Amino acid sequence: MVRTHMSGPHPKKIVLVVGPTASGKTGLSLDLAEAFNGELVNADSVQFYRGFDIGSCKPTAKELTRAHHHLIDALDPNDPCDAGRFVRLADEAIANITSRGKLPIVVGGTGLYFRALVHGLTEIPPIAPEVRQRVLDEVAEGGPEAAHDRLTQVDPVAAERIAPTDRQRISRALEVYDQTGRALSEFQEKHRFAERRYEALGLAIKWPREQLHERIGRRVGMMLDDGFVAEVRTLLAAGHSASLRPMRSLGYREMVEHLTKGVSLEQTLEAIARGHRQYAKRQRTWFRKHDEVHWLPPEGTKRAIELVRDFTA
Repeated sequence: MVRTHMSGPHPKKIVLVVGPTASGKTGLSLDLAEAFNGELVNADSVQFYRGFDIGSCKPTAKELTRAHHHLIDALDPNDPCDAGRFVRLADEAIANITSRGKLPIVVGGTGLYFRALVHGLTEIPPIAPEVRQRVLDEVAEGGPEAAHDRLTQVDPVAAERIAPTDRQRISRALEVYDQTGRALSEFQEKHRFAERRYEALGLAIKWPREQLHERIGRRVGMMLDDGFVAEVRTLLAAGHSASLRPMRSLGYREMVEHLTKGVSLEQTLEAIARGHRQYAKRQRTWFRKHDEVHWLPPEGTKRAIELVRDFTA
């Protein structure tokens, strides 16, 4: 691909490649990196972790050679990373990239991380470890749907935004309420008027629903062929607890149940595919609410390059 001339990006300008799982974010981000002398900053919450390769769909070895990647394999599995830590790490990577006259391209599907990076973090008092553990136990023992029912009582605004199956966001909202006595949505509403931290251009690929579901199904099949079962078996054998955050992520938690609780492989693969379809729906809903995101057709690389050229001019 012919490189597009750039005199050097503004230090507060970043490109975001976002959108649903299996929509083609990696391919688009690599095309843009090659066209604009860019480097990629990972914003997938599982790809941070060493050893979590197949289930998180990390870039392949060949893809890693096409552009410089930041924040891939940055942490050990037992090293916690929340949105605040991601912002600190991403800020460092972006500053490093722009200092060398290159374009930062932040890529991934974790919507909370993108919001925190561009809009900043909602200022919430620290959560005591015992409060966090109590909520985690509640969700684990009663299930996310029951925890979501309680959230509906204490923070109906947040409950409306959060899917009844989204363990992580349900837990976060409940722990904030239990710690502070105030709804998470109250903190978020106060934060809504904060100044943006970066000027951002967001790009996402929009697939027809059935085609995206087909892509998800093929991806799950490829994960199996690439050795996903062996990967999770190795992680467990290395002593990584099933309670670790990356082990509770989509795909890994289902495979852990296959290996430790006797759930059939067929049921496991269907549960993973179903979970990804549900997650893709939530991702579409999340990113459609952000006016900096431009939705492109599957063949929209040329349009993406035009948008980035105008943005960085």
